[in-house]
Amino acid sequence: MSDTPIIEVSHITKRFKGLTAVKDVSFTIKRGAITGMIGPNGAGKSTTFNMICGYYPPTEGKIFYDGKDITDKKAYDYTNMKVSRTFQIMKPLKNLSVLDNVVASAWFGHAAAKNERQAREKAMEVLQFTGLYEKRHVLSKDMGTPDQKRLEMARALATSPQLLFLDENMAGLNPAETEEAIKLIRRIN
Repeated sequence: MSDTPIIEVSHITKRFKGLTAVKDVSFTIKRGAITGMIGPNGAGKSTTFNMICGYYPPTEGKIFYDGKDITDKKAYDYTNMKVSRTFQIMKPLKNLSVLDNVVASAWFGHAAAKNERQAREKAMEVLQFTGLYEKRHVLSKDMGTPDQKRLEMARALATSPQLLFLDENMAGLNPAETEEAIKLIRRIN
C-alpha cells in the first residue's frame, strides 16, 4: 500500500464575492482511513467537500488525489477517478424505485456496468450490503429520512469508489439510527 495520502488539501480558500467561506484549510487523508470533519453550521464543511469534489474551484490552494494535482478538475471528472460522494441535501431520483436509483448509479458510475444485467447485479449486492434490499421496490420519494440517507450511500457505493465522501450523513437521525449509520460506515471500510 502506498504511503501517498489518498487526499491532500493544501491551504485551500474559497471566497464567494466578499464572503470568505473557507480560509486556509490543509489536511491529509490516509488510504483506508475513516476521517471526519466537524464544526458548527456555516463553518465551511460542505464548501470544503464541494471544492475537493470539483463542484467549486478553490480561490487559493491545491488539492491532490493519490499524489496528482486535481485542483482544476470538474465534478464530472471524478467519475473516472473512483471518487464518489453523498450530499447534505439528499438527491434521489424521486419517482424511481430504490432498486432503479442504485441501478442508475451502477450503470453510469466509473465502474459502469457493461449491460443492464451487470448493473442490476451490482445494485442488488449494494442493496443487500446497505440493508435496503427489502425496500428495493419502494419509490424513493416514499421513504423516510434514515432510508433516504442509506439510499444516498447505496447510490455512491454502486460506483465502486476508492474514496467515498459522506456529507452530513447522520444529520436528522435519532441516536439508534445514527448507531446503524456508524455500523454501516465501518463495514464499508
